[in-house]
Amino acid sequence: MSIGSGFCHLKNLVEFELNLMNNQIGAEGAKSIASNFEHLKNLLKFDLNLEYNQIGDEGAKSIGSGFCHLKNLFEFKFNL
Repeated sequence: MSIGSGFCHLKNLVEFELNLMNNQIGAEGAKSIASNFEHLKNLLKFDLNLEYNQIGDEGAKSIGSGFCHLKNLFEFKFNL
């Protein structure tokens, strides 16, 4: 089970701070997180910290692509 798979239970969430700094997350972990952004349809404010992980270029692209699902997003912070 991944962290991202739990996002389906957060459908009404409007603010979310997710600090995963220094957790050895790789590209696959970043892809899993990003692929579940679609469940956060009502999200307005998002603070995502993935500093000091090993997501690489592929993981960063996945996270960036995942943001397209957050159509109501008004404010976000993204730390790599």
